[in-house]
Amino acid sequence: EEAPIWFLRVRGAVRRGARLIVANARATRLDRSAAHQLRYRYGAAPHLLAALLRALLLPEPQPEEAVSVVGNPSPPGLETLQARLAGQAGEALARQAGVAPDEVQAAAQAVAEAERLVIVFGSEGLAPEAVEALVQMAANLLVVTGHAGEPDSGLLPLWPHNNTQGAQDLGLCPIRLPGYRFAEEAGLNFAGMLAAAQGGDLKAMLIAAADPVGDDPGTAAALEKLDFLVVQELFLTETARRADVVLPALSFAEREGTYTSGDRRVQRFYRALPPLGEGRADWEILTRLGRRLGLDWPYRTAEEVFQALVSAVPIYAGLSYERLAETEPQWPPVGREDLYFSGTAYQNEGGLGRRWPSLVEQDPSLARLAWVPLPVPPDQAPETVPVRRLMRAGTLINRSTVLKPRLIDLRERREEAVSPR
Repeated sequence: EEAPIWFLRVRGAVRRGARLIVANARATRLDRSAAHQLRYRYGAAPHLLAALLRALLLPEPQPEEAVSVVGNPSPPGLETLQARLAGQAGEALARQAGVAPDEVQAAAQAVAEAERLVIVFGSEGLAPEAVEALVQMAANLLVVTGHAGEPDSGLLPLWPHNNTQGAQDLGLCPIRLPGYRFAEEAGLNFAGMLAAAQGGDLKAMLIAAADPVGDDPGTAAALEKLDFLVVQELFLTETARRADVVLPALSFAEREGTYTSGDRRVQRFYRALPPLGEGRADWEILTRLGRRLGLDWPYRTAEEVFQALVSAVPIYAGLSYERLAETEPQWPPVGREDLYFSGTAYQNEGGLGRRWPSLVEQDPSLARLAWVPLPVPPDQAPETVPVRRLMRAGTLINRSTVLKPRLIDLRERREEAVSPR
């Protein structure tokens, strides 16, 4: 449901002999393909990974059976991580996660025996601080098993949108610059922007390709405090209706550019339709704004913009439109490097793209362990109401005539929805 293409790839890997461990707070379709199913409490994903780490590094009752770290017997942070994990019994961590200790042990054994390890993770049901703990614990699993930086191993995030990875690469994050360099002075995330607007410290905003008011009407009050609001959009959304200026943008079908997938593969896409009305591509809108502000931005094509970001972002070094457009024979789609494009009978004529290597792939000695405090265990937290479907109400589906009869207004079912057990 979150990422159907990755679902097909994971299921295909199982059919070719991979061993799958599915850890989730609810049943999913991948359970049918799993060798191990770990059903944890909502919000307890970091605790489960911590329990797996403890089972690998400090197995009970025979510590001498701890898994060795392949190729690097003492990565930085190992002693600190072991000391933190030793502070809690393995059974206690398993109970916090809501998983039986023997199930944790069986899954840990499977991880220890794996020749290659890919960890696919999302953030369903987790608070921001819990997501940080989840990512760090997943990275720790790769390091302690010796798979960090190895071919066909790594972390694979299930980002919420199709180019979230590309946005992260280019620094659309308040604490980082392009290429994952840390900013000397952190900016504001969206919640921080809303708070600053509400308090009168933020006077103007430009919102592009998002409808925060349509997704959460509670954001409207803060946006209305702004002196000036610009919205760059395809349609007159709820947020655009509140804007002082609306800049018409183009859809993906009306422009060209690149996307970067979750496995860091940069791929070209091509214009399929002529632009409608007065719309402009996002890069063109921003280039014109930059020129009006006195910036020397001479870009006239999407390719020129891409070459500029290649020069500015070290991880994209060496990429070009020509390299991204290169293709290889594809059919039949079995056992070749372009397997990521399998699942269709269409010949790939748009280019395979290029995948940029992570730092640890370039230099495995950079792999290190770290401890992030675990969030409050779910059994000590307030009651959680799980959402069984991830496609929540908002701009993406509010106008769907098919889904509208099936949407439930919780205000009309308040007593039924939140009644105590």
